[in-house]
Amino acid sequence: AVVSTQSTGMTIGVYDLVVVNATEPDGQSGCEVNSCEGLCFGFSALNYKCACEDGVEISQSNSSRCGQDPVILRSTRDSIIARDIHTGVDTTVIDGISGVVSVAYHIRKDITVWADSLGDKIMSVTFDDAGNAEKKEILVHGIESLKSVDVDYITDKVYWLDTGTKSIGVVHLTGSYPMLLPLHNATSPSAMALFVRERVLFFADSSLQTIFRAGMDGSAEEAIITSTDTMGLSNVLAMTVDQQHNMLFWADTNADYVASANIDGSNAMIIQELTTSYAAAM
Repeated sequence: AVVSTQSTGMTIGVYDLVVVNATEPDGQSGCEVNSCEGLCFGFSALNYKCACEDGVEISQSNSSRCGQDPVILRSTRDSIIARDIHTGVDTTVIDGISGVVSVAYHIRKDITVWADSLGDKIMSVTFDDAGNAEKKEILVHGIESLKSVDVDYITDKVYWLDTGTKSIGVVHLTGSYPMLLPLHNATSPSAMALFVRERVLFFADSSLQTIFRAGMDGSAEEAIITSTDTMGLSNVLAMTVDQQHNMLFWADTNADYVASANIDGSNAMIIQELTTSYAAAM
């Protein structure tokens, strides 16, 4: 949907729109009592229709949501699999690969990125309109010991944790301009995650039993969660950030739990005990 301003005639994008039938009393439009993720056209209290901005389709499983249905990406050592959260259906993203220890996703460009620990290289895969996979090598040199990857979907860069050099690496999706950001407080870095919108990165250190926060340029490192906190902290091998709800999640493979905290480290709590297995990535 677009709108043209009277004063300038400039066409601007519209991201939300509600159309309310003027004959209905206040609060009685279908849009007032039903939640549309994108556009809402309300005709009466019981009659409304959700729509999405140009180029975005309505979700196949939920007519109030826009875009693709949310999925969980998980990896085996030789494949990456997407599970639809609502239907539980698994789809193989790519197989015939090796050494997968970490997976990330570029939401704007629909690119899946993974860390190949056997070759110490960073790989990606995209798909054309016919569904054919195009696998690319993003970075194959200069990595000593690759542990995890994450994607900056704003600047189109890939970040990785190099446990050998005790640093965070940064490279463009095209493989250009690789650089290393030294972790000044790390002795045995074990996991890494990005909070892209706030330009913050997190990393865990298994020897120091601490989770650190820093700028995405590596500046202003600070410890936010330590082994002296209520739950204790031992060996964090998996970490991720909920970009929408501003939450940090991690898995401690020695203490066998999954925990969460606010992005400043406050309100840390165990949300799941791991009794039968441990999380190597999340």
